[in-house]
Amino acid sequence: MYLATKTYGFLSGAKLLVICFLSLFNSCTKQGNHSKTDAQNTAQDSILIWIENSLDNQKSHTARLTSLNKARQAAILNSNDSIKLRYLSRIQWSYLMLDDSTEFRKANKMAKSIGISIGDSANVARRTWDLAYFFEKKGVKDSAYYHYAQAQKIFADLNDQLNAAKFLFFMANIQQSAKDYAGGETNAIKAIELLKPLNANEDLYSCYNLLGVIAKDLKEFDRALEYYDTANNYLQKLENKKAFEAFENNNLGVVFMEMGDYKRAVSYFSKITGQNSLKRTKPDLYARALHNLAESKYKSGDMTSVEQLLKKSFQIRDSIGDLAGMAGSCYYLADYYWANKDTLPALANALKAKDYAMQSDNNERLLEILHLLSQVDVKNASIYTREYIDLNDSLQLAERKLRDKFARIRFETDEFIAENETLIKEKRLLAGIAIGVLVMAFLGYLVIDQRRKNQKLRFQRAQQTANQEIFNLMLSQQQKFDEGKKMEQKRISEELHDGVLGKMLGARMVLTGLNKKSDDEALGQKKEALELLRNIEGEIRSISHELSHTAYSDMPNFINSIQNLLETTENVSEINTTFTHDEQVQWDGLSGDIKINLYRIVQESIQNVVKHAQSNNLVVNFAAVNDLLDISIIDDGKGFDSKKRKKGIGTRNISSRIDKLGGSWHIESEKGKGTALYLKIPIMYHSEELDNILKKEGIKV
Repeated sequence: MYLATKTYGFLSGAKLLVICFLSLFNSCTKQGNHSKTDAQNTAQDSILIWIENSLDNQKSHTARLTSLNKARQAAILNSNDSIKLRYLSRIQWSYLMLDDSTEFRKANKMAKSIGISIGDSANVARRTWDLAYFFEKKGVKDSAYYHYAQAQKIFADLNDQLNAAKFLFFMANIQQSAKDYAGGETNAIKAIELLKPLNANEDLYSCYNLLGVIAKDLKEFDRALEYYDTANNYLQKLENKKAFEAFENNNLGVVFMEMGDYKRAVSYFSKITGQNSLKRTKPDLYARALHNLAESKYKSGDMTSVEQLLKKSFQIRDSIGDLAGMAGSCYYLADYYWANKDTLPALANALKAKDYAMQSDNNERLLEILHLLSQVDVKNASIYTREYIDLNDSLQLAERKLRDKFARIRFETDEFIAENETLIKEKRLLAGIAIGVLVMAFLGYLVIDQRRKNQKLRFQRAQQTANQEIFNLMLSQQQKFDEGKKMEQKRISEELHDGVLGKMLGARMVLTGLNKKSDDEALGQKKEALELLRNIEGEIRSISHELSHTAYSDMPNFINSIQNLLETTENVSEINTTFTHDEQVQWDGLSGDIKINLYRIVQESIQNVVKHAQSNNLVVNFAAVNDLLDISIIDDGKGFDSKKRKKGIGTRNISSRIDKLGGSWHIESEKGKGTALYLKIPIMYHSEELDNILKKEGIKV
């Protein structure tokens, strides 16, 4: 997180970045291919050991550098580019930790080249990021800005909105430090636009904080406070907000100090200096707050403890090697002594401040020091004045050139983006045309294939219709034959019973009347005639009974009739039929009502299967359990929801026939699981039925 230049700074990310890279590398290495040879594993272990040795502060710089060089040479020999890339990514940072810029640049360039060769754009962006950070650390702002811009383009092309926004922020921060306030503000706002949909509160806090710094540098203090207030809103959403509150207080204190509201400035700086733990956790910030507190008191006219605060700030900065901060502390001590007419310590501190400023390349501070020296060292005032003018002119020229470079980089970036957009549009157009052609070809194929399927379907439907018509015709013919046969049998039965038998009965009654005669001869003849007539009557009655029974029910070889019905079904359809029956049952001896109704039920069920079931197999089973016939008719067709299906004519007919026979029935079916019809009918044989018929007609059996 970045803060203002003179009275703010940024949280150093070098160590954090190194730790992140090392952790990422170790996790990737542990997840590598376990099938590698022992030699490869040994080589990789050696590389890791050499890298760790290079970071051992207990060893000499030469020994550490030698270990790192060995690690690099071994990494280059690795045949796996991905692993080689991870090693080099770690090695480059180790070179940076050893302050070996040349070797860092070489390792970074090699890693970037490998990333390009294997098409790992994200890795190329990260190596570009490393190089940008390196230049920023070295104070080469234009190169840092350029490489941040290159990395930002790659992340934007990868649609990585978070990293694209982060690099806009890095670019804006460099622009702010180079006083390119308009450009910095623009990039910070662009970053905010990308970050808001992502709810990246910490990054949004940093961006609004930077906007506050820019507004403060432009002396737009009210706007700066608004930005800081917005930044604080995002800060409150962070779990680790305590880590940033001290920076926030310092920034607000700086704004009020530059506004001239020293009382409020002192209150904010005092919040920081009151936290003794910051001496250990954030010594640079603690020293800066001590310095700012002293400066605020000094400017407000309160000289109490100003000298002590500045000296304490200098001691902390000296302990952490903060040369720029040390230049600031010495400068304000010199100014403090000069204000109190203490010339010698004022000159001594001013000269030390100049030396520290030059060592840290802090030219802005050097300008302030030269201006002070021109007043304190009267003898050399002209020399310091000339140095001040030359430095000021060179700084202004450098700032203009730097802003021009930023503008050129932005222009090149925009031009590159425009070219990319044109290429993308062209690619989209070509892709659209190609997709259109493929879609048309596919649709053409679908149309042709659908026509073929429709033609095949129409043929199948016509064939099914023809088969159904043939089946219906056969059933109709069989039904008419059965009905004609039944009518003829009934007619003969009625003729025998009502005609011949009636006449014979009349003759017997006449002879019975003659039987009243008493002569022996007449009696004997009449007795013989009566006996003969009685025999004829019995014979005719027997024939009549048999014919009557057949008229009602007799279907010669009932089982064969069912088999013929199923065979006919197979011949006119594509359904495989299976018929099983219990051979222990006298099927032909069953009651005529049972046989004719059972036949019709099977016939009706087969018609339903052929018309609706789309079945491949049909199984019919006749069995007897105790005094009940157990009939099942099962198909493997599409089935239906038996709970929702309405009863049709066929179902009502089955129900009517079963009711006549005193039986019961039910259907089981599920969609996609076929249909099963189960019947239970009380067993009754034809002799029992015949007796019932004769009893109804009043004929004594």
